Amino acid sequence: MYCRACGKEMVNNSSVCMSCGVPAGRGKRFCPVCGAKSEEEAVYCVKCGIGFTPVQPQAPKNAKSRVAAGVMGFFVGFLGVHNFYLGYTVKAIFQLVLGLAWLWMIFIGALIGGSAACILLGMLMSLASAIWAFIEVILLLCGVKNTDGKGN
Repeated sequence: MYCRACGKEMVNNSSVCMSCGVPAGRGKRFCPVCGAKSEEEAVYCVKCGIGFTPVQPQAPKNAKSRVAAGVMGFFVGFLGVHNFYLGYTVKAIFQLVLGLAWLWMIFIGALIGGSAACILLGMLMSLASAIWAFIEVILLLCGVKNTDGKGN
């Protein structure tokens, strides 16, 4: 077995190349079977024909789950919980205010004598927040919206 970073021969079952210190399997400049130099973008070795396994990109450690955000958005999305989870704080606060508007309007309506207009306005604002959350849930679960507030 040869180091993919420096091309030097490695002892079998070693996890690190003793010549360059790179972990086994890392690097793209040399073939791990024959040690021949290869292009970094190559998918197989032109000398021995072995296929190179592509390195899978890993998600950042603090990446948020789209599914978790979608479930939160489905059940309590009108309160903006999924946006708080994803790090969109300003949007989440606006959605929280809009989602709780019906409670405030009922309270205000009760203070001024049970105004039906206040209650209706509050329910419409809450419905708007729920529709907004439902659209965001669909976008999250379909993969259209796939970054959190930090761009991860």
